[in-house]
Amino acid sequence: MKTPHRKLIALAVLSALASSVSAIELTLGDLKENDSDLYYIHSTSSENNVIRLDSPTTLKYSTTDTNQTFTAIYAEGDVVFQNDLNLDIETNGVNQTIGLSADSSSVTTNSLRIKVDATNGDAFALMAYNSELTLVGQFELIAKQNDELGTALDASDSEISLTSLGHSKIEGNLDINGGHVQITLQNSTDHWKGSSSGDLKLILRNGANWQPTNSSTLEHWTWGTGGVLDVQNKDCLQINISTNLDNIVIENGAELRVNLATANDDEDTIDLYFDGIANNSSAKVLVYAEDPTQSGKSFTIAADGTGADYLILAGGSTLIETALHTIDSRTAVEKNSNLDVWIVKGVDSNIIGSSTLMDQQVDFFGTNTI
Repeated sequence: MKTPHRKLIALAVLSALASSVSAIELTLGDLKENDSDLYYIHSTSSENNVIRLDSPTTLKYSTTDTNQTFTAIYAEGDVVFQNDLNLDIETNGVNQTIGLSADSSSVTTNSLRIKVDATNGDAFALMAYNSELTLVGQFELIAKQNDELGTALDASDSEISLTSLGHSKIEGNLDINGGHVQITLQNSTDHWKGSSSGDLKLILRNGANWQPTNSSTLEHWTWGTGGVLDVQNKDCLQINISTNLDNIVIENGAELRVNLATANDDEDTIDLYFDGIANNSSAKVLVYAEDPTQSGKSFTIAADGTGADYLILAGGSTLIETALHTIDSRTAVEKNSNLDVWIVKGVDSNIIGSSTLMDQQVDFFGTNTI
């Protein structure tokens, strides 16, 4: 866990409403300092920690002291959030901004939404050390710093399980060191944009979308049916699955999406490093190429590692309805056996029938369906 040089957190309010006003403008005069640490909400293991917040609560803080760290909620011991945990935090000039910092804590909440937007500093939505958090439902962890992605979750030696029931969002990187952290995205409305390092177990299926922004390392990955690996940034994608051979499970119908608009005129390579595909894996990954207007562009998908031979790619098919026709838009994928790579060559479009939209048009002169 990254230990802040100084913690700047506002005054503690426990077992009560934090404020009757959702938007709270904080100044240095509003803050109470204790050994260079200032808290907005500070729970300790010796208290009956029931925290109630307005939902949502917005905190804003600006400073010219670039050594400061602003933390909205510091949780120690057993902590229960009575209302929804719904925080928007905006800072300017702060060295580090942390939404929820859990230190040797067991956190209970029915929902989790933390958004941190830090200007001129680092952003952490959730930071956990030796802590526990289990949530089944909707969650959002969003961290932005200087208009770039920050750290959505920084966890060390913690037991964290987040299982989405829909409309969950992660925008930011995940930094996991020890413990067990599992994130399950299993709905078409679930989305994660960011990269991962460390001991993360990820389950991705049923239309849930992961858009990596940098090379990533996972401890375990279930790439389930309909789970979308969305490659928008081809220059930095490398998926490393660490340790054992059975640490990656690919189900039939998992999806890989590539954007041809990001390719150069020559073939570009998406480097998938799979060091853990099970030996008996025979599932096909469906490849979908976006932006078919980019004719003449292609991607090379190089699968390396001890499990690379078990990766099977096939062109995905999408039906497109125009006013006159039904078109089968199919991504063209072929394997180059000499180089042991897959080539995404573009999109082939073929008319397979008349448009069903024509059946829904009305002749207003004769009131007959065309």
